[in-house]
Amino acid sequence: GGSLFYSTCSLSTEENEEELRDAAENGRKAEVRVLLAAGTDPNASWGGWTALEAAANNGSEEVVGALAEGGADLDKATNNGATPLMVAAEHGRSGVVRRLLELGADHTAVGTGGGWEGKTALVAAEERGEEEAAAVLRGWPTYKALSEEDKAKARIQHLVPTHFYKRTP
Repeated sequence: GGSLFYSTCSLSTEENEEELRDAAENGRKAEVRVLLAAGTDPNASWGGWTALEAAANNGSEEVVGALAEGGADLDKATNNGATPLMVAAEHGRSGVVRRLLELGADHTAVGTGGGWEGKTALVAAEERGEEEAAAVLRGWPTYKALSEEDKAKARIQHLVPTHFYKRTP
């Protein structure tokens, strides 16, 4: 991939789709937004992988958000049956796991093929020893059920060192 800003109009649909995956894979959010605005399909796949899966694999929360805004399918599986959430969880990208969940990705989705058959994102994270990603996934159903006020408190506590709010005996 090169600099996109010379003219997306002169590229073919296939070239734009390749540029989108390259930009997503390398964390180039501005380029992702330009390509999506030019009408590039956010769900196009190369070798079974979409731009969203590439961004999830590489841990780019901002690109994940831009692709979701651009219409990317949060639960589209790769050709080996893994969703973007599973890919992020397996690689320990806990920030991307959290972002995908907040955007509406299905944490109960089960892999449909290959090494993913019958596995959820949580199982993938646990099998790889990715404890932080696993903890985000384990806590998601509880967090999702909180009121907006309680969610804000939970986010604040996450940013404050734990010894500041532990109860003393």
